[in-house]
Amino acid sequence: MATAWQMDGMLSPWSVEVGESRAPVPQKSRRLQRPCFIPLSRKPVSTAAEQPEQAGTQGGSSQTTGAAFRDVPAAHWASAAIKAAVEQGFVNGYADGTFRPADPVTNAHFNAMLSRAFYPADLKAAKTGAGWWTPNVTVNDAHGILDGTDLKQAELAEGVWSAEINAPISRCDMAQMMYNILLDKGAPLPSAAECQAAQSRMGDWSRIPARYQEAVSTCYALGLLNGQKDGTFGGSSSMNRAQGCTVISRLLDYIA
Repeated sequence: MATAWQMDGMLSPWSVEVGESRAPVPQKSRRLQRPCFIPLSRKPVSTAAEQPEQAGTQGGSSQTTGAAFRDVPAAHWASAAIKAAVEQGFVNGYADGTFRPADPVTNAHFNAMLSRAFYPADLKAAKTGAGWWTPNVTVNDAHGILDGTDLKQAELAEGVWSAEINAPISRCDMAQMMYNILLDKGAPLPSAAECQAAQSRMGDWSRIPARYQEAVSTCYALGLLNGQKDGTFGGSSSMNRAQGCTVISRLLDYIA
């Protein structure tokens, strides 16, 4: 039987490693009393290139300490984030001593990472199910973390968690889940002005689906997510394990 982390080894045409800018995690300041999203009347202007980010998780026979992975040298852009993520317990390495930072992250993987990072007590009490990911998805869904995502929409339409669970997660859905955690944890949100400034820094803001815009602009304004090298957010792009470690570590630091 394949373990959760053996599932991570699936080959994917989206396995491309990208860097992540090292923007500092902002200090918590105030709670917004109204929605962050304010639409812009003009197309945003792209600013300096930024790097994207992304995630991953493993189980079974794996490396679970912060020891160096042979495929993550000290000079790797996400070396520190990967080490912290393993030590925090929401992601593991492989038994062969690798981390595979460029491997893609599926909806199942990201659900596992988030539930381990933010709801460990709930996860311990959760019942198992047909898939290795069932407890993770069940816990996140109970907290409203899947609200607004493609995965949740498919479940509502079909009555079951569909094959979408094993599809690479998009950056839009990643932002939506992180935003939902901010709400669930009662974390301070950015001001409307800060969200509007964030919108203007995304060269593809007008192409981000309306249902994701509040989540994207909030996470962007807080520095939890950054743009891609071309100045766009790239909401339909997938994410990799190194990037996932980076954004979840940021979110943990912000909420702490």
